[in-house]
Amino acid sequence: MDIVFLNRNRDLHDFDEEARESNLVVLMGRRRVGKTELIREWARRGGVMAYSQAIESASVSQQIQQLWADFKGSVALDIEPKNWEELLQLMTLPKDRHVFVLDEFPYLVASDRSLPSRIQKWLDHHCPPHITLCLAGSSQTMMQQLFYDGNAALYGRARRILNIRPLAYRYFCEAVKVAPKDPLSFLLYSMVGGIPKYWRAFQPNWKPLDAAYQLFFGENAFFDNEMLRLTSDEHITGASSMAALEAIGRGAHKPIEIAGRLGIKQTSLNKVLSALVTSHIVRRDIPFGESERTSKRGLYRVVDPFVLFHYGVYSPHKSRWSIYEAATQQKLLNDHASIVFEESYRSLFPSASRYYEGGDIEIDSVRFSSETTITVSEVKFRPVSASEKSSLLEKLKRNFERSQLSRFAAKYNIDYVVVDWRQGISDIIRQQPD
Repeated sequence: MDIVFLNRNRDLHDFDEEARESNLVVLMGRRRVGKTELIREWARRGGVMAYSQAIESASVSQQIQQLWADFKGSVALDIEPKNWEELLQLMTLPKDRHVFVLDEFPYLVASDRSLPSRIQKWLDHHCPPHITLCLAGSSQTMMQQLFYDGNAALYGRARRILNIRPLAYRYFCEAVKVAPKDPLSFLLYSMVGGIPKYWRAFQPNWKPLDAAYQLFFGENAFFDNEMLRLTSDEHITGASSMAALEAIGRGAHKPIEIAGRLGIKQTSLNKVLSALVTSHIVRRDIPFGESERTSKRGLYRVVDPFVLFHYGVYSPHKSRWSIYEAATQQKLLNDHASIVFEESYRSLFPSASRYYEGGDIEIDSVRFSSETTITVSEVKFRPVSASEKSSLLEKLKRNFERSQLSRFAAKYNIDYVVVDWRQGISDIIRQQPD
């Protein structure tokens, strides 16, 4: 399916502003999220640029040759640079405002670890005011090391770092031509999330079971190698890291549970879990009201819908999927979509978090809805009748009043809410950011 460029107006504005005002633009975001398409759309709207995508696992000389082949049209000199300094010097020659884009910058750094220092020197001493260098990359692990680490050569050289995030659910519906308020549309979305490149695989009139087969479970499925490439980009390649990610994706959220599935001591997990969090594939959730720095009750969860589907549905069921009855397959898709729906709703509110403690107390969403009010919510991926809602509200109230959180919240007004499919999807469509 052809996907037109969808609403990235805020990102386009930010990129244009940085390209005009700064010598260095840093663009990061997970694989396939649309960084390259954003840059190209900026050029289609009048931006002047030279673009090159780095070659992976190539020699430095090959990479320089590739970049120069893409850039030399902007310089109009028949010269072959032999090293980074010569290439960077040639990039200073255009007389008018110009943006040079190095896409997949981490590939270049992997071949030559001195490159960030060379670029730092060039930016500080040789780059003219009208020349902008854009460094883009899909490896969030590497990009954070290169630009967020206070000891890194390029730390602080960009005015700000543009983090390109997945697109909202309503744009998925627009792109694949499905009705936003149809639960089947959300089932489709929950398999891939807000990654426009993935949407191109969808065919008109696909039902959720069709999509699951064509994208994941069928012979030569569209996503046969995608998970391997995504983890490789983030350098999640060791046996312990892969096993920990698999365990989390399959529902082990506590460190002690993850360690148990791996058969290792919990203390051996710290480095692995830290790396998974840095990659943005996994997030450490903290119960509402607790400090991220001091809480001992953090749970590790996969946050990307595609990755969650891979490990939560595809990986544990791939060998048996073909013998499952359609009702069993559909239930697995529904259970997965309900997790994504709950997360999508909670993400609408900056202060919202789950709340959980020992025993059977678990609340889908708790948030500050005003300075004096806390809203406590149960979220359901289905319509809820008036009588069932009354029962769920009573249960929600009992759970909250039994929790330790109720004592912290004693000075606030408490608003209890059951969010069903109809209310939740209306809020998601209306409030999701572009």
